[in-house]
Amino acid sequence: MGAQDSDGFWRDYSVPSGPSTAWTSACIAWSLAHSPLSAERRRALERSRVAIHSHRLAGGWGYNFESEPDSDTTAWVFRLMAKLNDPCAREASKYLEPFLGESGGVRTFPDLERFGTWAHEHADVTPNAGSALVESGSDGVLVARLRAWCLAKQCGGGGWDSFWWSTDAYAVARNLEFLNLSGGIPATVLEVCRRWLRRQGRMESAFEGAHLLLSAVLLEAIEETKCLSLVNDLLSSQMSDGSWKASTVLQVPHQSSDEAEVLLYDDCKRLMSTAMASQSLKMWRQAKAGTPACGVA
Repeated sequence: MGAQDSDGFWRDYSVPSGPSTAWTSACIAWSLAHSPLSAERRRALERSRVAIHSHRLAGGWGYNFESEPDSDTTAWVFRLMAKLNDPCAREASKYLEPFLGESGGVRTFPDLERFGTWAHEHADVTPNAGSALVESGSDGVLVARLRAWCLAKQCGGGGWDSFWWSTDAYAVARNLEFLNLSGGIPATVLEVCRRWLRRQGRMESAFEGAHLLLSAVLLEAIEETKCLSLVNDLLSSQMSDGSWKASTVLQVPHQSSDEAEVLLYDDCKRLMSTAMASQSLKMWRQAKAGTPACGVA
């Protein structure tokens, strides 16, 4: 919490448009909101909530004050607001529906002519929007549409492809999370995803390890060797101040060419890696204690 700026934002990353404000703040506050709330933590979350409200644009929330609204930031904001019981969470479908694509997925940006590949329907964005809709109590028809799209986009190898991240572990974890929230993970999906998880190598970053561990919890694979190895790797890589090293996994693909160089960025303040590692370990501990994380459809 000491990394929170005086205006209430948690800023991180350093891309050409600058550090993130609303996106990183929503993700980090959402993670903190799942832990026991001390008076200090409540104050930090309230500062963040107020700051994020001040960031709202006509079409939602963007990466920072200079960016156009995007569906992923907007979804993370609504997930946070739903967790905090903020009344604005009831507006989730109003803000997210304009990002829907023709095939039923969610575009990161709505304008294809302006944003190119960034306005395609993405398998690492659609499930997070779906989770925001579920947690905000939105229209079940819209949730069902996103669920069907996510199921259809599962790859033959059992996972999902990330667009904004260099590791597919993020897309897999977010799809499993959404399926779990929206009616349960189908038994066939559970089986192929368990095989996918077993094929993964050692984590290359704390961010990747966190999402592999989250997948293991959602797949009810917490007693498997792979899960135990992930827990050990995450715990042993935690730094003395409680944080984890920055992860160079945020990728920014070219807007008009799939062949162009993909630029990679790290969370230079280590906030996203630490938030996600802490969250996944907490979920693992809860699962070990007998709290169910996964439903079977």
